[in-house]
Amino acid sequence: MIEVALLGPVTIAVNGETPPAEALWKKHLAVSLVLWAERDRPVSRDRLLGLLWPDGSESAGRHSLNEALRVLRKAYGANSIISTPEAIQWVGEVTVDTDSFVRFTEADDPRAADLVRGTYCEGLIVPGAGDFEEWLTLERDRWRGRQTAALTRASDMHADRGELRVALHHAERAVALNPWSDDATCAVMRVRTLMGDRAGAIAAGDTHAARLALELEARPAVATRSLLAQLREGTVAGKDAEAKRVTMDASPPLLRREGALEQGLEVWRRATAKGEGATLCWVGPSGSGKSRLLHEAALRCGLEGARVALLRAVPDDGRSRDTALFAIADAALDCLPGLGGADPAAIATLAQHRPRWAERFPASDVVRSLPLHEALAAVLIAASEEAAVVIAIDDLHRFHPDGIAVLATLARDVQSHRVTLAMTTVDPSDNLSIGEFLRLPGTTIPGIVISVPSLTLDHAIALVGWACADWSNDAAERLGRRLVAEAGESVFVAVELLSAIRAGLSLPDAPASWPPPDRTLDATLPAEWPTPLLIALRHHWHQLDPAEQSLLQILSIDREPATDSDMVEIIPELDVRMKMLDRLELKRWLTSDPRGYSFASRVTRRFVAEDTMTPGQRRRVTRRADA
Repeated sequence: MIEVALLGPVTIAVNGETPPAEALWKKHLAVSLVLWAERDRPVSRDRLLGLLWPDGSESAGRHSLNEALRVLRKAYGANSIISTPEAIQWVGEVTVDTDSFVRFTEADDPRAADLVRGTYCEGLIVPGAGDFEEWLTLERDRWRGRQTAALTRASDMHADRGELRVALHHAERAVALNPWSDDATCAVMRVRTLMGDRAGAIAAGDTHAARLALELEARPAVATRSLLAQLREGTVAGKDAEAKRVTMDASPPLLRREGALEQGLEVWRRATAKGEGATLCWVGPSGSGKSRLLHEAALRCGLEGARVALLRAVPDDGRSRDTALFAIADAALDCLPGLGGADPAAIATLAQHRPRWAERFPASDVVRSLPLHEALAAVLIAASEEAAVVIAIDDLHRFHPDGIAVLATLARDVQSHRVTLAMTTVDPSDNLSIGEFLRLPGTTIPGIVISVPSLTLDHAIALVGWACADWSNDAAERLGRRLVAEAGESVFVAVELLSAIRAGLSLPDAPASWPPPDRTLDATLPAEWPTPLLIALRHHWHQLDPAEQSLLQILSIDREPATDSDMVEIIPELDVRMKMLDRLELKRWLTSDPRGYSFASRVTRRFVAEDTMTPGQRRRVTRRADA
């Protein structure tokens, strides 16, 4: 049993043992490397002599080659090598890591990356054999490209699963292996952005550009420069220019949810590659984590060059049929370039209905008016001429039923262009309009409906492993069972409890089972708050400073979303306002989209409104909000 590893420093094992020292002498090792690399065909003696013994007499070179063959047969088996006066060929059994590497890469298996330990035959130098060094350099270059591609692909696959630490490890190994690779550098930039480290992503891009300029007098590829520009401008996935540094512990990894993310991304990438759009729907009970999946997907689409407009539906969006289209139009205005290239009639139509559109595009001589959904489709299609467009809508079910039907028409209008509608919604069992909408993706329009499961014991135990990594398996399983009992089906409640436990909370002894198994956070909240959840929320609340608490109390009384101008009225100082809003987003109290700020969940909003204020305080806050 001979095992050879070449994708890094050369290692050889014969039946698990190191071969004799003679077999590892530089030129003897070099002979075996050439024979293993080309074992599917004979290697001429003249070629080996030219590679390794170019100087000296021919007879001396042939003697040295014969001696090398004797040593290799003794080390690896007498029948491992056959030779004639003209050629030599390896015929023995041998396992070489390059074969496994090729097999894994052809199957798109991320295990190929695990075989990469460094450059091909890293560190090997054979003095006095310049032609061999040239051969080895060519082999290294050939394998370096394959290794870089495998590491980059593995990084992308792990990133799609939410395994960001592993993804970053592979991406940084790719850069170390091939510092001039745009693909490897972009992989590092994407993963660091997903981790919330925009500064680190930009630094990686700048280092790459400086290296290319200094060593090769070249510039990064267009895609690399475009991603770097997007990161500098803060436009990836509709993010504000004030990018936020998010630590890895800010939110749990996509434990037991990675498949639901990968499915949506696969459909989007396939449609975009064909120049088409798709409709993606993540469906699950309230608190199941579908909003997180939508945000993760939107960010990845943005990192791959799409222009993303992300918005969250609020209760007031259910007032009329057109509210959904108005929300999309306003979000598109903030996040999508190229809108001005649309049909003037489409722009004029939107300007008639939306003041912000009228400000951006003053009235023209166009008198023709279009149906609202046709006008919106026209501007989205115009934007897709510059880059793929993704409209991400959280909580689709909050829109008016007639508005949901119009969105189905919009999806049909744009399906032949690079415009994707990505959305989340609750189970459609009691919502006829949602049920009808969800029958379309994958049938009459391209797309997919992805079911997001509720909290299970396996998921709960995995979450405990994230929050309490030093706990024993038995302790993790006990807490996992407690989470299922306390949180019902809600991943949201489980994460809140775990976050509080990490911060020092001790759960009370008596469990309070809520929500009941057949109900979710969409159900009416109980008259008595579940004790563990209430304790967790109070624990988080008291970690806020008074100014943050005051802001949340005002927002809990006012209508959602609170616009940027609303925030200016509440907190006039720019620096103070931005820092406070960023902190509240990082702590998962608030979420933002182009229309403004909303509570991350209805549970937290109700908690702030009902549990943190006395009646008199609530009255004063209400007066201030009304003013």
